[in-house]
Amino acid sequence: MTRSCERLLELPYARHNLRESRLSHRYYINRIRLDYERRHPEYWWMSERTLLSQLPRRNQGDELPHIPDAEVWLSPTGAVAVEVELSPKGDDEIDAILLELLAGERPRYRTVWYFVSDADPVYAQAHRVVQNAFERLPAALQPRMKIIPLEKVGVTDETSITARPDS
Repeated sequence: MTRSCERLLELPYARHNLRESRLSHRYYINRIRLDYERRHPEYWWMSERTLLSQLPRRNQGDELPHIPDAEVWLSPTGAVAVEVELSPKGDDEIDAILLELLAGERPRYRTVWYFVSDADPVYAQAHRVVQNAFERLPAALQPRMKIIPLEKVGVTDETSITARPDS
């Protein structure tokens, strides 16, 4: 969207310029959103930009919580975190993200859906990192992390995306 369109719609987003290196990531997020909204119009998608716009004003040096690529609200009280992983993160970083999103007495999310691809050699390393992070998760948290192949997004048969609303 252009800046003038965002103003016209009175969207609360901070100004940003999308880097070319992020285009593939944005493409897959939008593809997932369109596919999910087509399949499940009763649930609500909240983008990373919307999540960021809802954070309180912060001072320089304040640490931000990890913000997922999106949230899918399955009920007014329960959201699923959506992550699209195209480039590998370090083991410590991805482990910290997963624990921040899933662990604790009052976890932020009931489930995290990781969309990855091992079909494309460019993204295969990220897939391995996510799979290894899943295997390192405490056994009690593993059922709350779903790894979903990007290749299944947008396929028209109803079994294509294995993460169901009750996941």
